[in-house]
Amino acid sequence: MGDKVNEIPRLINIEEKGSASYILEINPDVPHEVFRNESTAVEVVVKEINGRNKKKKDTAHVNTDVTIRSRNKEIEGLKKELHEAKIGTEEVIESSRLITLEIKKQLDKAYQRELKEQTRNIALQLENMKLRTLLDSKTILVKKLLKELTNIRRVVKVVAKGLGSSAHSAHVTTKSDPGYTSFEKDLQHSFLVDALGVDSLTFNGTF
Repeated sequence: MGDKVNEIPRLINIEEKGSASYILEINPDVPHEVFRNESTAVEVVVKEINGRNKKKKDTAHVNTDVTIRSRNKEIEGLKKELHEAKIGTEEVIESSRLITLEIKKQLDKAYQRELKEQTRNIALQLENMKLRTLLDSKTILVKKLLKELTNIRRVVKVVAKGLGSSAHSAHVTTKSDPGYTSFEKDLQHSFLVDALGVDSLTFNGTF
């Protein structure tokens, strides 16, 4: 009987229980050899091929090793990228920290300059207000004193006029006393210098 070895698919057109198709259906993962009878071409005998399953397992083991090595390589690459990203992140954080410190320093300097400028402006405003108040008070005082001097001058003129009238009625010839006029001017000048610090003013009845 001549034997011919062929690989057959999982399903073949034989319906008898215990035939090759039945065996392949219940155990499809196990490799088999098929022997055909040339006289009948119907009966088939299937037996397991020794070593075929081992070869398949060895191939699966090799494929698994390749997959593991590939995964390990990918993991190492990811670790490297993660490390580089971490270094980059740390550099960015440090740069941001330095920039923040510099901005804070500049803001502090600007704040100090602004504070000094505001303080100086406030001091100048207060000094200006003080001088204005002092000037206003001096002006009011001067006006009051000038008014009093004007009243005194009027009184002196009235008294002098009365004295002149009395002397005329007594038939006494009187003349203006230059000494009294000089005395009056000196009195007014001394009063203003002592009271107001005014060195020179003209008293002619106009202010």
